[in-house]
Amino acid sequence: QASADFPDVHAPLEVGSSAESEGTGARDLSDRPETTGVKVTIVDIVDPATTESPIFQPAEGNRYYAVEVIIEATGGEVVNTGVWTLGTSDGGTYEAVMLTGVGDDIFYGDTVPGTPDQGYLVFEIPADATVNWLFMSTSIYVGRNIVFDVP
Repeated sequence: QASADFPDVHAPLEVGSSAESEGTGARDLSDRPETTGVKVTIVDIVDPATTESPIFQPAEGNRYYAVEVIIEATGGEVVNTGVWTLGTSDGGTYEAVMLTGVGDDIFYGDTVPGTPDQGYLVFEIPADATVNWLFMSTSIYVGRNIVFDVP
C-alpha cells in the first residue's frame, strides 16, 4: 500500500507510457542490495479484446480489456511480474484473468535482469464499464507500486 515513505508511481494509461519503481531497501528485511527495480511499458491497449477460444469467452454482459506490457527488471536483482488490478469508474476492481486466448499472457513469475517479459494482462469487466486505472502491486523488495491512470 502507498504511504508517505513509499508513494505509488503514477503514469498515464496510454500506449507508449512507462513507469519505473526503484527499490529503496527500506522495506527490505534481507541483505538484498538497493538495486532492485521494475519498469513497465504499455505496448498496446485492446478494448474490447477478442479471443478465438470457444472455451474462454467473457460472460454475457462483460467484455475483455487487454493491455500488452513489457516488464523489465531494472536493477541487479530478479523481480516478479506483479499482481495486477484494473479499476473502473463505478468503483469496481478486477484481477487479471489468464488463458483467455487474447494473446501471450503475463503469468506471475520472475523477471530476470536483461530478459524482459512481454505479454498481455487481460481483465473481464462489465461491457459498459469505463476504465479508470491499472495497478501493479510490486514486491516488498521494489517498494513502490505502479499505477497507470486514464488521462
